[in-house]
Amino acid sequence: VRVAADGTAVTIDDDDRDHECTAQDRAARNPIAQPDIAVSRIDARGVALGPAPDGADFDADLELRLLVAYFDRNHAFRTQPVAPAGDKPASVAFGLGSGMAQLRRARHAWREFVEAGYDVTAAVDLVALTAWWQRPALLRTLRAHSNGTAAVFARTDATALERALGVESLPASLRGDGRHGRAGLAYYRALWQSDRATDQPYILVHTGCEAIAPPGAERLAYDHPHYGLRQHAEAILFYTPCVALIGRAKVFYDEPRGFAATLAAGGSVGDAWRRYFAVEAAGSWQQAGGDIGRKRAYFWSLLGDFTLRLPPRRE
Repeated sequence: VRVAADGTAVTIDDDDRDHECTAQDRAARNPIAQPDIAVSRIDARGVALGPAPDGADFDADLELRLLVAYFDRNHAFRTQPVAPAGDKPASVAFGLGSGMAQLRRARHAWREFVEAGYDVTAAVDLVALTAWWQRPALLRTLRAHSNGTAAVFARTDATALERALGVESLPASLRGDGRHGRAGLAYYRALWQSDRATDQPYILVHTGCEAIAPPGAERLAYDHPHYGLRQHAEAILFYTPCVALIGRAKVFYDEPRGFAATLAAGGSVGDAWRRYFAVEAAGSWQQAGGDIGRKRAYFWSLLGDFTLRLPPRRE
């Protein structure tokens, strides 16, 4: 950018860019696709709320319980072979296409996998979502329009959901607006309190827009007590047996290409995450969607443990 001496004109040279890039970056077709560092987070504070599901009071004892339970299942995932009953992929999608074809690429034994209840796409309300969570699986994908606090599913009958969750009454946020069912903190906490989800630890690919964005990130400092409050991807990580979750913090309709293939080759979740950056670096400006699309891989982040790999099967 060049500003005239008298301040009356500004000239922008759009071809003079990427000064922050290294020589290695510049050798790529998309020079700004590769980040310098990649960090995952394991932070239960924003979802450790009590005592009411819709409350906002931080509960330090609950935070500790959630963290201890997370590290217990993390240890089990990395040290124990998975039983055949849980060695399966599972996809649920509402308003977006099924992800089962992508999941099948993560394990050779899954290439022809088909089983009722594991690829759910039709009229998915919170009752159907609850049934899906009850099926043991090792790798999951959840595909629904979302934001930082909830994913949107079909209109859900409150009475049917109460029966599915085994509760006498639903919190106000779970009763919905008459048009949609919202799966956020209140839903996942109810699922956890009722012990309705499978206990099979798993990895999740969440393709909903902004699913991993901390609520308040655009206006609050990261250490503000309301930063990340009721973040719905973290509710999944801590209130279901999740060990790692990859998701997006912006409204795009991409997904982490190469993720399943990297897992199939024995790579870790972190390797699979970083593979998408490499794929994007090799693509052209047009292939990336131009402008902000050149950095779309930046909006994918990990919650949980990036060192995990799919465990061997127990015969």
